[in-house]
Amino acid sequence: MSILKIINAGPDDQRFNLVLCGERASIASVLSSHAQDFISRFNTEFSELKNAVNIWLINELVDFHSVAQAGNVIQIHQSEVWPWVSVRVPQVTCVGVLIGDLSGGVAGGKNMFFVSTVSSGWLDTAMHEFGHTRGLVDEYAYSATFTGTLNEDAVPNVTANLNRATCKWGDLATPGGPWPTRGGSGPQMFLGDIETRVGLFEGGYLYSNGLYRSQLSCRMRSVTDKFCAVCRRHIVRSLAKYIPDVAPPPPPPPPPPTKSIALVSGSSSTMIAVPADMSLPVVLHSNKYYLCRSGTNTYDEVQVFTI
Repeated sequence: MSILKIINAGPDDQRFNLVLCGERASIASVLSSHAQDFISRFNTEFSELKNAVNIWLINELVDFHSVAQAGNVIQIHQSEVWPWVSVRVPQVTCVGVLIGDLSGGVAGGKNMFFVSTVSSGWLDTAMHEFGHTRGLVDEYAYSATFTGTLNEDAVPNVTANLNRATCKWGDLATPGGPWPTRGGSGPQMFLGDIETRVGLFEGGYLYSNGLYRSQLSCRMRSVTDKFCAVCRRHIVRSLAKYIPDVAPPPPPPPPPPTKSIALVSGSSSTMIAVPADMSLPVVLHSNKYYLCRSGTNTYDEVQVFTI
């Protein structure tokens, strides 16, 4: 079959449907194995999403004629890719295009990413580009200083807000320490757990000054690093609606119905609770009471207690 549902987490209309496909004949011999490699990496990094994501492979090749390498970016027009995929997987949510003969070029945007598999580290790059499909921005920086106004709601992993109390990832921030967070020397020197600390590190969204990220290292800054706490949480939250509700365990079965009967001895009586399907006669034998189960000749011992 040319269209394979490799990971079936649930109904297509209730799950995030990630579709992998290959561009150009050069990837034909490795497309299936590369798809499995991507799935293994994705499930390792986001194990809590395993029930939220269906992963498909379109195991047929196509030449998207707009493919071109411009500098370090592969340019593929979404207007060509999306219709081709959606005809084959109508419930598609996100597309990953694996390319086998353009080295160094990658790109990612809303609901689509492209990655060259020529490089040995392409899986790291693919995860970075997948981050872009969830709305994350690059955290690496050039030399420019940001002087504009940042739309904080549109950029989940970079901020211009220096107020610790209102920072959008303040709930994840490591207690104490300087804010903004800096390593090295100077009046705001901070060492200690600098690699794991969630704080306010300057540089991100292509700017070296004026914008801040949450951790020193992150896959959105350098593809070989792991996602920082803020980026990882954002990816999980963006797919949370696809995680099926876990049904509560069934309630324990109700206790069997009972009835009360009176045991009379002289002028005193004792009420006992017995299973509803037990009936008289009551037999006292060796200081134990026995009742006959209805319709049988079977007698069961019963515990006598005051009601």
